[in-house]
Formats: sequence, structure tokens, C-alpha cells
Amino acid sequence: MEDQKNSKMLTLEELEDLARNQSSESRRVLLHGLTDHFLAKADEYTEKYGDVFSDIILHLLKEVTVDARQELSKKVAPLEEFPAQIVHKLAHDEFEVASPVLELSPKLSDDDLISIASIMMHEHRLAISRRKQLGAKVTDTLARSNEADVMREMAGNPGATFSDATYRLVAERAKKDTELQEKLVERTDLLPTIAVQLTPFLSDELKEKLNLGKKDDDDGSFAGLLDSLSEFEVDKSKKKPVAPKQSQGTTPEIAQEIKRIKAGKADLNEVVARLAKADRFSGVCMLLAAIADLPEKGVSSTMLNQNGQPVAIACKAIGLNDEAFKAVARMRGKRLKLPDDEVTRLIAKYSSLKDFDSKKTLMAMRDRFKGSAAA
Repeated sequence: MEDQKNSKMLTLEELEDLARNQSSESRRVLLHGLTDHFLAKADEYTEKYGDVFSDIILHLLKEVTVDARQELSKKVAPLEEFPAQIVHKLAHDEFEVASPVLELSPKLSDDDLISIASIMMHEHRLAISRRKQLGAKVTDTLARSNEADVMREMAGNPGATFSDATYRLVAERAKKDTELQEKLVERTDLLPTIAVQLTPFLSDELKEKLNLGKKDDDDGSFAGLLDSLSEFEVDKSKKKPVAPKQSQGTTPEIAQEIKRIKAGKADLNEVVARLAKADRFSGVCMLLAAIADLPEKGVSSTMLNQNGQPVAIACKAIGLNDEAFKAVARMRGKRLKLPDDEVTRLIAKYSSLKDFDSKKTLMAMRDRFKGSAAA
């Protein structure tokens, strides 16, 4: 029988002989022999004999060992053309059997994965977390299990999409899990809110690693975001924010505008847009800093950083509308001599920022600044 296992595809006559033999090994060889025949002409057989083939294989799966079922699972896991009924059966089997199809099979929908993650064992959820693509609804379900290794696998999986709620749940656990931190900070889609709030909990080793391994400011990474936000630090020797020098006559004028805006006698968007269109860089920075309650030095430095995301977040958090931010973005682009398409991308990104996340990130920026001032 071992010779048959290692030989070329079995003939129909040989398969008939195996069907008459009730031994476990004969059943195993029959299982794989039928599968090989089906796969050889899957396009043709799926429509004509798919249901019959599924019924036979499902029956044989009850009669073969775990090893035989695992062998079948590995064989069919990556295949597009294979009956879904069989894949679903394998996915609900013991972990050794289920793992290959849970990780690889395109026949399993998000709804299938959610159902399996909800009712099966921890090992099954771990296998699901390794799939190349994971929708937000699937990661929502996996995250609710609150299993450390599942969280780590998801965080380290670039194909996993997280909802905002799941991101916060994973980040909360990361505060006490340095291995999860390492996975999480490498993600390029990390929410700015999460990145800033996670910073105080990073291990010393990870902080050192991030500082040594600087990344491009605009790559969306945790390190890049921290680099840009670090501009909100203060001169610790003076224990207070260090404001940049203003051109003569600018400060009183802008101070008056700030007073009028806070009193409701002037519109923030109109004032910002007017100053930005006139290329009043210092005035815009002073105004934004006052309204956002951030250090003026930090705002002006960040405005000149290649990564425009922190500026956009602060502007969104204080309620600047799209038109006013467009003026700010163009003023900034002119100062930095940025390509037009880069300015356009930042303006488009601004529209997609969420008010809630931006306000939370601004609060974290303020806390970061106050912590530095008190150090």
C-alpha cells in the first residue's frame, strides 16, 4: 500500500479495489486518490460532480486518521477550485487538520472565519490571525478573545485591518506587553491617537530602537510620527515653552485676533485663511498655537517638518474647515518648496481625518508637552 502512496495517480480500477477494502490505510489512500483525480480536472468536475465528490470525501473523512485529514488539508488549503463543503469541514476539525485551511484557504469567507473564531479553540483563532488578509470584522472577533499570542500575530500581520475600537483594545493590552508593542509600532496604519498614547508605556529598549532607527517622516510609521511630534518638546532648562522670535509688530496684531476669536467676534477659519493666503507664517503659527493650547515653538517647528500629519491633526482638532486648511497647506508647501501633488495629498488626507481621533491626539500632544515642561 505504501508503494501506491508514492506512485503516480491511481487508476479507476485501483480506486475501486481500495473502496472495497475497509482498512484505515486503504481509506487514506482512497481519500487522496479521489482528490488527485478531482484536482486533475477540477474545472470540469466541479460543475458535474462537485456535490457527489463532496459527499464521498466527507464520508471518508469520518473513517481516516488525523494524519490523513491533515495531509488532505495541506494539499487543498491554497486551492481556489475545491468544494467549499470539504474546506468548511476541515476548518472545524482538530487544530492540526484545521490550521492549513484556516491560514490559506480562499474558500473561507469573513463570515466563515468569524463563526469559526467564535466557536472553536484558541489554536484555531491563532491560525486565522496569520491569514494574509484579515477584514476588520474578523479582527474585531479575534480581539474579543483577548488572547496574547493572537493579538501579537494580528498586530504583526500587515494584511490585517483594524477598526478604531479594535486598535484601541490592542493598544491597551500593549501597554503591559512589550512583545505586542514591538509588533504594533511597526505598523504603517497606526492611528496617531494610539501612537501618542502608547509612547509612555514603551520599553526602554524599544524607545532606544526607535530613536536609533529613524524612519522617513512621512512613511506613516510610529517612529516617523514620534519624530514629528517631538517638535512639541520644550527647553527643559527654562521649564517653560520657548517661543520663536516674531517679526516686529506681528504679536500685538495676532494677539488681538486671538482675543476676538475667543470672544466669538471673529471667525477662526476666516482669520487663518486670510493670514495663510498672505503668507503670514508666524502669525498663523501663533494663532494655531493659542487656539490649540500648544507651544508656539512646537507649532512653527512642526509646520516646517516634512511630515504634515501632526499639523493636519491639530488643525482638525480645533475645527478648522477644509478651505482654511487648504490655505495653510499651500502656505506650508510654499515655505518647504513641496511638489504640488504632495500638498494636494495632504489636503485630501485632511478631509478623511476624524474629529474624535484628532481631538484625542491633540490632548495627548498637550500632555506630552506638559510632561516635558515639568521634567
